[in-house]
Amino acid sequence: MAIDNEELRAAIRSAIPARLDGPPPPQFIYIPAAHTQAIHPDHALVRGIRGSGKSVLWWWLQQPWVTESLSALFPAQPVPNRLLVTPGFGETPDPDMYPGRDTLTRLLGAFEPRTIWRAIATYRIGSPLLPSVDTWEARVAWVKSNPEQVERALYEADEGFVKANMLGWVLFDALDRTADSWEDRSRLLSGLLQNLLDFRGYRAIRLKAFVRPDMLVDPELRRFPDASKILNTAVDLRWTRLQLFGLLYHYLCNEPNQPAVFHDLCEVVLGERPHGDGSTFWLASRRLDEQESAQRAMFRHLAGDWMGKDKRRGDPYSWLPNHLADAHGQVSPRSFLAAARQAAEVSSADYRDHSTPLHFEAIKRGVQNASQIRVREVEEDFPWLAEVMKPLRELSVPCALEDIASAWGAARLDKTLDRELRGVQPRRSGEFAPGLLEQLIDIGVFSRLADERINMPDVYRVGFGLKRRGGVRPVR
Repeated sequence: MAIDNEELRAAIRSAIPARLDGPPPPQFIYIPAAHTQAIHPDHALVRGIRGSGKSVLWWWLQQPWVTESLSALFPAQPVPNRLLVTPGFGETPDPDMYPGRDTLTRLLGAFEPRTIWRAIATYRIGSPLLPSVDTWEARVAWVKSNPEQVERALYEADEGFVKANMLGWVLFDALDRTADSWEDRSRLLSGLLQNLLDFRGYRAIRLKAFVRPDMLVDPELRRFPDASKILNTAVDLRWTRLQLFGLLYHYLCNEPNQPAVFHDLCEVVLGERPHGDGSTFWLASRRLDEQESAQRAMFRHLAGDWMGKDKRRGDPYSWLPNHLADAHGQVSPRSFLAAARQAAEVSSADYRDHSTPLHFEAIKRGVQNASQIRVREVEEDFPWLAEVMKPLRELSVPCALEDIASAWGAARLDKTLDRELRGVQPRRSGEFAPGLLEQLIDIGVFSRLADERINMPDVYRVGFGLKRRGGVRPVR
C-alpha cells in the first residue's frame, strides 16, 4: 500500500492546530496511563510545567461525561457514582464562580489568604446554611466572622454527599494569574495549600490544585503545620518520550479531514488499523502507546533514519524530544506538537520531493519555532527574563559563570532590574550573579554541568539567541 508523503504532511497540519491554546476538542484528549493519578480526587496537588496539560485536565474534569470515565480508570480506587465538580479559580474570568485577580488583590488587603480560599471553596460546595450575599468580599467577611457556622455547613454538606454516594470537588488552576507580584501570588498559594490540607479531613469533599513547579520552591510555602503532607505527596505531570509520541499519534488518528491516511500508515507499519466508533473518535494500537519500538518504527516512516546524511547526526525519534527538553529534562507537549506541525509545514514548502514526509532540516526548524513559543511563555511567567537574557546573546554555551556574571555586570543588570521592573525581581541572596543564576536553574532555563560550567537547553537557547557549536542555529 503506497502512502503519499504530501498527504501525510497535510494530515499532520490538519490534526495539530496552529494555535494550541485552550482545551482541545474532546476526541483529542489524551491521558497517558502514567497521568491517571493526577486526576484522582484523593491527590490534591498536581505539579506541571507550562504547557504540560494542567488546564486541559482542569477543563476535562468539569465535563459531564467525566464520572463514567473516572469510574473506568480507577477500578481499585473507587470514585463516587456522582460528582459535583466546580471551579475555584481558573484562567477564564467567571466572577459568579470565583473572584478575579483584582478582587483577590483587594481581598488580600483585608483577609488572610487561607480565609479567602476557604470562603471560595465553601461557597462553591454550597449549603443552605450559607447567607445569600452578592459579593466575594461579603462572603469572605462572613466566613471569617462565623467559623462555627462554616464548619457546620461543610460538615452537613459532607454528610449529604456521603449518603448520596456523591463527591463535591473544587478545582483550582492558573494560579500564576491570582496576583501581579510574586509575593502576593506566594501568599495566596500558601493559603490555598493550607486549604488542600484542611479539606482532606472530609469524606466526600475534595480540593485539587494544578500548579507550576517553580511556584512551589519558595520556602515560605512550608511554614504552616504539616505542609509536607501536601507538598511531598504532589503528583507530577511529566511527559516522557513514550507519552509525547503517543500524544502525536493520537492526534493523527483523529485528524478530522482525512484520518484514513494515518490509518493506512498504521496498517503498513504495524499490520493493524486504529479502532474507534467509526466516525468521530479513534484509538491507535496499544503498541503505539506502550512500545517504543513501534513508535520508533512509525516515526522512521515519517522522518527517516537520521537527522542528517548519516547516523552521526542522531535518530529523529530521540533527537526531537531531546532538543525540546528544559534543564530538568521536561518537555511541554504543546512545544512537541508545535514542532511537529512546523516540521510538516516546512517540509511541504521547501522539501516536497524528500523521501519521507518530514525532512530533518524541517524538524530543526520545528525546534526553532517551538523554542520561540517556549521563550514567549517563560517571559510571560517571569517578566524580568527578557532583560536578564539580553546581555547574554553573544555568549556560546556551555560557559563559565564568570562569563555570564561579566556580561550582566557590563550591562548593569542589577540596576536595571531594580529601576525598570517595578519591584518584580528574581529571588536572590548574597552576590547578584550567583543568586540570579540559581533561580534560572530552578526554573529550568540553565543547568550546571559536572565541571561547574553553565549550560542552556536548546528549547531556550535557540529562542534567546545564544550559540552552541554544532547545535541548532539560534533565532536572530
